[in-house]
Formats: sequence, C-alpha cells, structure tokens
Amino acid sequence: MNVIYGGGGIGLMGVLADAVIGNGGSITGVIPSFMNDEDGTSLCKRNDHNNRHGDRKRNMFSRADAVVALPGGIGTLEELAEAITLKQLGLFMGPVVILNTLNFYKSLIDFLEHMVAGNFLRAEHKEYG
Repeated sequence: MNVIYGGGGIGLMGVLADAVIGNGGSITGVIPSFMNDEDGTSLCKRNDHNNRHGDRKRNMFSRADAVVALPGGIGTLEELAEAITLKQLGLFMGPVVILNTLNFYKSLIDFLEHMVAGNFLRAEHKEYG
C-alpha cells in the first residue's frame, strides 16, 4: 500500500505515517514548500513540494485511488469538501470516506442531511462523504 497524504509528522497524520511504514507500506508526503521545515515526517518515501496549496491538493487528488478523512482541523474539512465536490462533478472517481471515529464528524453528517432536506444537495451526493 502506498499512502499519499499531507506530509505531517505529528498528530493523527504522524500516527498514520508510522503505522503504514511499520507494516511494510510506503508513504508519500505532499507538502507545501512553505511548510517544508514544519513537522514533516522524515520517514516518507519522498516528500513532494508544491509552491501553492491548490497545486498540492491537485497533486494528491490526481494520484489517489480513494480519499479518507480522519478526524482533523479546518484544513482536513476544506480538503474533504473539495473531494466531495470533485466527486459530485465527476472529476474524482474513487470513494470518499469519512472516518467518523467517536462521532467526530456527526455534526458535519447532520449538516449534509440538512442540506439534502433543504434541496441544496442531492441525496446521492451526500453519500459521497
């Protein structure tokens, strides 16, 4: 397995990197150049550096077979929303998975239901996340 991820070496991303490498997988960090010296993991097979955040996301999405959102911060939320949008537009074909550990994403899932109820989101697009 090769995991392509945001390149962080702390928090859940660090745990993910250590687990993948510890179980014989490889990991590729895709990190913006301005964050090169910040909390990246040195265990990555390679770190791909992009100058702009949008380039970084395009790089990750273009190489991914699936998108899995672990509990995270606003950057994770933004990338998850973009993955769902790309899926809705037919620009990303893989699954988009929300890992709802300890109901971390319950409010987001409820909000997606609210969007469906208000006809702002089709029910089949809510299922992407």
